Amino acid sequence: MKKIFYLILSISSIYAMSPGMDDNALKKEIGIMVSFKAKGAKNFKYNCAVTSDISTYAGRIIKYDCQVETDIGIVFNTDCEVSGNMLGGGTSCWH
Repeated sequence: MKKIFYLILSISSIYAMSPGMDDNALKKEIGIMVSFKAKGAKNFKYNCAVTSDISTYAGRIIKYDCQVETDIGIVFNTDCEVSGNMLGGGTSCWH
């Protein structure tokens, strides 16, 4: 039972979600990932490429593949997704 709890805690700690569908929400999500993956980093740069852009009757889903470089030399990749409709949406990143 203890192992399952730690697994759930680990998974939840590397998955984040913020309200919003703009660049600020994406930067915030990547910043959260940096705090988990590169503890001690104060600054970071990221570059994202769109891997999928799907419009459905329920809204739009855009998926990104991002490479993040921190000021302490740690570089990692993360996947992000922006989804929503005219009423609102969210941005999430995971690794």
